Amino acid sequence: MEIVNNKKLTSEQMSQESQYVNPYHYFIERGSFRGNEYFSYVDKCIQIVNNYSDKKILDIGCGDGFFVGQLNYKCNKIFALDYSKRALEFAKIFNKERKINFVHGEMENMPFPDNSFDVVTNIAVLEHIKRENVPTCVKEITRVLKNNGILILAIPTDVTTPPKKHFQHFSIEEIKNITGEYFNVKETYGIYNNLYRFLLKLFDNRFYEIRPISKFLKRTAFYKYFANSPIKFAEMIVFVLEKKF
Repeated sequence: MEIVNNKKLTSEQMSQESQYVNPYHYFIERGSFRGNEYFSYVDKCIQIVNNYSDKKILDIGCGDGFFVGQLNYKCNKIFALDYSKRALEFAKIFNKERKINFVHGEMENMPFPDNSFDVVTNIAVLEHIKRENVPTCVKEITRVLKNNGILILAIPTDVTTPPKKHFQHFSIEEIKNITGEYFNVKETYGIYNNLYRFLLKLFDNRFYEIRPISKFLKRTAFYKYFANSPIKFAEMIVFVLEKKF
């Protein structure tokens, strides 16, 4: 079993860590199947966070720093945390011109004082946390957020089966139950309609590809019809939550 930061990694964590042989988020192609999946929720989160451009922000689980590097900040108010030293090295290299404070640490016990941040982002991270540790992580987020601070949470839903590197996916009710003690829901966005995945497999699979239809689905139809989704068909949900106290 691999050891990172003097801790034994689970098989799920090892699967994620193995991807950081390179900063793979920087090489995801827009308009590809993977690109549509990734940028559908990342672009939405960037759009939301940029509404708070004068605030002090923490990105938890920053990985190789791609997301936080896209934010429209020009001041020295961005902090980004990850447990993986390997991922943080990539983050620093690719964002060396940005005033981002990259910090090594664990989500369950973050090295920040109480009430430190106006905004916390947690973008596709909780699925990488053991289910029994998720409430602890949410409580820790609450601790470092200022009163009435904002949490922007992107999370995969149980519409899809978790891949090897995920511990679990969540229903919208689960997230509301986990966060409800500490947060009020301000906004909820359904992202990436599951119907798109079904249609694309009909026209682009290992047996054949009907290229004109496949290209239309990936390049034109996706952002017009499938990037935003009714909650019940959404593979990702983006929450904007406000700390209660």
